[in-house]
Amino acid sequence: MIHLLHALPGTELRVAAASIRHRLGRVLRLDAGAALVLCDGQGGTQPVRWTGHGFEPTGPVETAPAPDPQIALGVALLKGPRFDWMVEKATECGAARLTPLLLDHGVVRERAGAERAQRWQALADAATEQCGRRYRALVAAPTTLESWLAEQGPGDVLVCDERPGGQPLHVAAAGRSGRIALLVGPEGALSESERCRVADLVHVTLGPHVLRAETAAIAAVAIVRIASIPRDSARLDTPL
Repeated sequence: MIHLLHALPGTELRVAAASIRHRLGRVLRLDAGAALVLCDGQGGTQPVRWTGHGFEPTGPVETAPAPDPQIALGVALLKGPRFDWMVEKATECGAARLTPLLLDHGVVRERAGAERAQRWQALADAATEQCGRRYRALVAAPTTLESWLAEQGPGDVLVCDERPGGQPLHVAAAGRSGRIALLVGPEGALSESERCRVADLVHVTLGPHVLRAETAAIAAVAIVRIASIPRDSARLDTPL
């Protein structure tokens, strides 16, 4: 993400970070004069021209409203690259905040999860840039189920449950605004004590098939985002 300075057209914004200059000039091989759009991760964008050393604004800063609803995803910390992949794809689908959860049936140690937090944020930032999002997805440090639930508002949490009887997620999410928190458990499902903690929350289903945890997380975010598109929208490619 790049902080927008609201500079006037014709004023060059010099790039101090060598890593950004290297990526634009060496990796992306942009020629001087290439048109780009800068994003600050908070809804602001500005058209610019790459000069080879910095950015020359070619238009005013514009700010888009934040997506509604804001999707907070709490998902069991997974082993190996699967959580990395989930962070990337959930960001592309529209999650606003992702929180790794240390659950009873999880297999990843707390220390190992904390050490990977910076990498997950970097993956989310890259995915944000790749898919053209205007708002940055934030990845929190691993935490417990109790702590995550305490951060959510009353009535915000939807528990993705592999057991039958849950309400279809697209029905539960339709018409909601503000914030939706999605809880996705580990491969071995929530423990009995964890189920007791969420027994009074809204339980939802993603369909008849049992999904892997990372698949369920991505599918849940996508379903909520699609369910939030107004029914009278004339376009199917409404920006997420």
